[in-house]
Amino acid sequence: MRITLITTGGTIDGLDSDNGVLRTKSAAAEWLKKQPGIQIEEIAICNKDSTDVNSSDREEIISAIQQSDRFVLITHGTFTITDKAILRVGAWKPFGERNSDAEHQMAFALKLFLENPTPGVFIAMDDQLWDPDKAEKYEIENGKFRLRSIA
Repeated sequence: MRITLITTGGTIDGLDSDNGVLRTKSAAAEWLKKQPGIQIEEIAICNKDSTDVNSSDREEIISAIQQSDRFVLITHGTFTITDKAILRVGAWKPFGERNSDAEHQMAFALKLFLENPTPGVFIAMDDQLWDPDKAEKYEIENGKFRLRSIA
């Protein structure tokens, strides 16, 4: 399987201003390279906290999606609608951190691509496929977050 991995930062890449974690390079690409039968093209758009992604960054993301002839996996948000299968995948704890869920989140997203790469934009987290227009992040306890469905 050929995948374009677009990295933009966020918690999964170890850029989390809430926890003070900062890494300069995404571990998602290295993890994907170790998966059997996977060929990746990595495109690093930016390395930012999600609150700092701006219109220029989103335009770069859109351009990278449009130029890709592969499935697209984004480790951080985009607001693009397309006829390609795009999964936004994140983590509650960065790769490399103790008890990180990043590997599990990436494996779940990859499994979805392999089983049924449905065109559209989705969030793959916590063993669930979320509609980004009908999901929100909420705090379940101090510093601990999850997604939930909204109407």
